[in-house]
Amino acid sequence: MELRKTIAVLVLALSILEVQAQQGVPPVKVMDLNKVETVVYNITSSSSTSCMSPDFPVLRGGSRKDVNFNDLTWLTVRHDIPTDNDAYITVELTSRNGQTETLEMIKSIRFTGRTDSGDFSIQVKDINTLQVMHGPA
Repeated sequence: MELRKTIAVLVLALSILEVQAQQGVPPVKVMDLNKVETVVYNITSSSSTSCMSPDFPVLRGGSRKDVNFNDLTWLTVRHDIPTDNDAYITVELTSRNGQTETLEMIKSIRFTGRTDSGDFSIQVKDINTLQVMHGPA
């Protein structure tokens, strides 16, 4: 009887770990330049450090920093703040603890994922905001 309980606990623990491993990035609400909102699931970046990763690169003072969607609540593209290089665009990141930081990204970085109606893809230069929906969607 004790062996059955032990096996049941192990199976339950493994199931919980599997579910946690499958929980990637929460859904992300993307508002494009035309103010069209789209909810995107499993969002990734064309410039992530590894395939299908929820991180993306930004520049802080010329140094690369990788940011993970799970650490953010908002990404606002600041089309109104110019950069020194035409290949870059200014973005404002709001972390889950409310800290805001203004950085630069390559304009052509593409965010991809899935929507309820199929595949989704958009470049940073075509975005107004990304809202990471950490609560119920």
